Amino acid sequence: MSGKHTPGPWSHDGGRIDGSGLVIGNLFPAVVQEEVAMVEANATLIAAAPELLEALKLAEEHLAFHEETHHCE
Repeated sequence: MSGKHTPGPWSHDGGRIDGSGLVIGNLFPAVVQEEVAMVEANATLIAAAPELLEALKLAEEHLAFHEETHHCE
């Protein structure tokens, strides 16, 4: 995967997402109480993006090795 992004780790405080001393983004504040958990969950998922990308790259390497080693297509 090519492309650039702000290096991790990223963190969040409510709806504000920070990484490497920069604000990555802000999620809209919850309007009603029922949306608070959703905003928090979205911020947690977005903040995990750098770690998720690294995990996907590692999985891709392992799959490529397995395909090469076992002659899979």
